[in-house]
Amino acid sequence: MKRLTVSFFLFTLILNCLQGQSDTLKWKDKLKWNGYVRYMGSRTSSMMLPEDQYNHLIHNRINLKYKFNRKSQLRLELRNRAFFGTQLANGGYQYLADGLDADAGFVDMAFQLITDEHVLLNSTVDRLWYAVNKGSWELNIGRQRINWGINYLWNSNDVFNAYAFTDFDYTERPGSDAIRITRYMKKMRRWEVALKPNQDVEKGVYGAKYNWNKWNYDFQVIGGWMQENVFFGQGWAGNIKNFGFKGESNLFYHETEGVDLSFSAGLDYIFGNQTMLSAGYLLNTNFFNQDVSLLNGLPTSSLSAKNLMPVPHALYVQSTYPVNPLLSATMVAVVIPGAKGVFLMPSLSYSSSNNTEISMFMQLMEGQYQNEWQNLFNSVFLRGALNF
Repeated sequence: MKRLTVSFFLFTLILNCLQGQSDTLKWKDKLKWNGYVRYMGSRTSSMMLPEDQYNHLIHNRINLKYKFNRKSQLRLELRNRAFFGTQLANGGYQYLADGLDADAGFVDMAFQLITDEHVLLNSTVDRLWYAVNKGSWELNIGRQRINWGINYLWNSNDVFNAYAFTDFDYTERPGSDAIRITRYMKKMRRWEVALKPNQDVEKGVYGAKYNWNKWNYDFQVIGGWMQENVFFGQGWAGNIKNFGFKGESNLFYHETEGVDLSFSAGLDYIFGNQTMLSAGYLLNTNFFNQDVSLLNGLPTSSLSAKNLMPVPHALYVQSTYPVNPLLSATMVAVVIPGAKGVFLMPSLSYSSSNNTEISMFMQLMEGQYQNEWQNLFNSVFLRGALNF
């Protein structure tokens, strides 16, 4: 791993030298950094737990950006997290440690610093990439976010780095160890090719995307190979009168599993008082391979653009209401018809300044169990954040 990391830095320096030293920046403009420190306490109650869990998380993020000149830059971003509480004390520390240490990238950049029943300290580099542009061309190489999704809650086109919407504390979302080349053209047209290699070639992701604008709509088509699946997808974003209208779909073909479809679409509307209301639908034909932990934001290897939810159909309604300039309230409700259940995620967020924020989140799963409507699990999170 160390050899690969050193090689990456050497490669970026060579590329920068090839760019030349023209158009250089002053030192104060070369290096930029920011980040945050968060504390989050939570209580979780579940039918599967013998008792309520009280857990704590201290989360620090550091983002560094170094501009060699106006055409090239190097980005490094890492997250440091300290976990302690009931989950560790009850013997779950090894399960959580294994999940955090399972770096899915080509280069392993997850580091377990402390692992015992009292505290788990993990440091992970989730962004490390070099970017260079020349004219209408752009190259990104390294661990980066490749955002091919369009829709709000579910992204069927997110073949490189799918994420669980319930993992609300990870606002930056996962990245991929990849090479990405973009070609910008006239009339809002764009080509993009991305390669996410794997030591097992068939487990990698390799794809291309084309974007264009027509009838005041943004369209895209994608195609390629994703972890033993051939995929072909499309997406759109535009308006129906005063309603925003977005959607995307993806067909996956696997040699033994056959054809599967992931489709998501949604409408959104902003009222005069800035209240936002949106609703959407997900069709997921590959649900039988899913893991129920997707519903409570736990890491799971089955999460992908082909596996966004553990159910075949889901509906969501989301509303955000600005109570005042400092306080906002949000409610997300996901209805699961086949499982006869509903997932609720209300939240409140108060920002006293640009640098501080206090938030409260809840996650509740209600549904039928043994022919009775019951509370399957519920969690309450209280988070304080300081940005710098």
